[in-house]
Amino acid sequence: MRKYSAAVPILLSLIILAVPALGITARSGTSDRPPQSGGTDSSGSVSDNLEAVGTGYFNVLDTSDMTVTRYSEKEYLFGAVGAEMPASYPAEALKAQAVAAYTVACMRREKERANPSEDMKGADITSDSTIDQAFRPRSELCEAWGDDADKYEQKLDAAIDSVLYEVLVFDGELAEALYHAISNGRTETAMNVWGSDISYLTAKDSSGDLTASGYMSEVSVKPAEFKKIAATLGAELSGTDYEKWLGKAEYSDSGTVLTYTFGGVTVTGKQIRSAFSLRSATFELSYTDGAFVFTVRGYGHGVGMSQYGAKCMAEEGASYRDILAHYYEGCTVEEFFSL
Repeated sequence: MRKYSAAVPILLSLIILAVPALGITARSGTSDRPPQSGGTDSSGSVSDNLEAVGTGYFNVLDTSDMTVTRYSEKEYLFGAVGAEMPASYPAEALKAQAVAAYTVACMRREKERANPSEDMKGADITSDSTIDQAFRPRSELCEAWGDDADKYEQKLDAAIDSVLYEVLVFDGELAEALYHAISNGRTETAMNVWGSDISYLTAKDSSGDLTASGYMSEVSVKPAEFKKIAATLGAELSGTDYEKWLGKAEYSDSGTVLTYTFGGVTVTGKQIRSAFSLRSATFELSYTDGAFVFTVRGYGHGVGMSQYGAKCMAEEGASYRDILAHYYEGCTVEEFFSL
């Protein structure tokens, strides 16, 4: 593997929803904003035209109190991987997550260094999974892990040490290393979710996700509340024959709802997901027992690496490079040193 002291000023808007890393709260590694660049695979080299950044650390904005703390790159990765993926997952899945998280952070840092935002208060990245990717300091993670703290700390340290400074690259640039918690059994294309044609963010088999405990979920909404929420989307619903309120969905090949037509309007599946707080935009809507019921599959936007899918692949003997090559086809893994 070739080694580089390099980085590229690529803009990043993260987009992802991650597995409940500590069994407490579901996290998100690349928010639901559209990507702005990118590419990755899993074995290769960053092109020679990349220029050195010269940092070696990340300034992290804690959005809960708006304070900024500086962490070494390894310490930041520990906090990001630990917050985004359960430490109980296999080591190879944790390694894949570390490479993706480091790539995400490097892109975000380059964006902020090139065009600083006053709101960021000098930080490179936030700890908010709805904006960037989740992050928790080592001490908080160890406290949350309880009796397993020593075991998980050693496991995560070892996984990160083995891939430290590795990034995903496509066509000589840092890739959009998007990830999510659980797919619906097949990942989604960036085009279908954000309208961005990114060649390596295509639909991939992730059938292991069907075995995840959080694969299926339901959201039940009473008619009055359904009508109220639908109105915020511009839908006009009337009468008491509630089954007539049901509309028509257009699905992608992967099963994501692309559009939903009801109440005289056509909205996107993403809009429905957001308005009704669904875990994903792969859903079916019915009316039963006096309520509208969304039957939802998967968790997150569905683009890029499925974290649960990575777990399943690792359990079947796949290496972290195999995992990354599967979910980010056409990309390479490179060593990227920030001096």
